[in-house]
Amino acid sequence: MTDTATSPDEREENAPGEGQQDVSLGTVGLLMSTVGTLLTFGVLSPIGLVVSLFALRQSPRKHAILGVIVGVVGIAMLAVLLFAIYATYFMESGDDALSELFDRAALQRADSLIKQWQQENDRLPTLDVGQRLIDNIQDRWGRPILYIPIGDRYVIFSAGEDGELETLDDIFLISPEE
Repeated sequence: MTDTATSPDEREENAPGEGQQDVSLGTVGLLMSTVGTLLTFGVLSPIGLVVSLFALRQSPRKHAILGVIVGVVGIAMLAVLLFAIYATYFMESGDDALSELFDRAALQRADSLIKQWQQENDRLPTLDVGQRLIDNIQDRWGRPILYIPIGDRYVIFSAGEDGELETLDDIFLISPEE
C-alpha cells in the first residue's frame, strides 16, 4: 500500500469549500458581465458588475477585477444603446418633441408674467403693455412670443416654424376661464 499522506499545508489548500467558493463567485461575476456585454449589449452587465463587486471582498480577486472592468464596459454600452433609442425616438417624431417642450416652456414663462401683472393691477394688461411684458421671450426660431387679450381671457402663442399666424404649426396657450 502506498501512503498518500498529505502535509498540513496541502490539506489547508485543498480543504473542501475553501478558496473554491471565492473563485467561483468572481468567475460568475466575470461570466455574467461578459455575457451581459457581448450577448445582451449591456443589459445584464449591471448584474455581473454587482456580483463582481461582491467577489472583490474575497481572494483570489483576478476574475472579480476582470468582471468589474467588463461590467463597466457593458454598462457604458447600455448607456450608448439607451441614448441611441432616446435620440431616435425624438428624431423620428417630426415635431421635434424636445424643441416643442422648449416652446411650451417659453409660453409658460410669458403666462407667468401676464398673470403676475394681472394680480398686481386687478385687470389684464392691454395688448401693448402685455406684449412689452413678454418681449424678451422667444420661440425656438428666435421670434417673439405674442400676446392677445380677448375679453377677460388672453392667448399667448408662437407663430410656429413658418412664422405665419393661424397655420397648423402655431403653438398657443389660452388662459383658463375664471
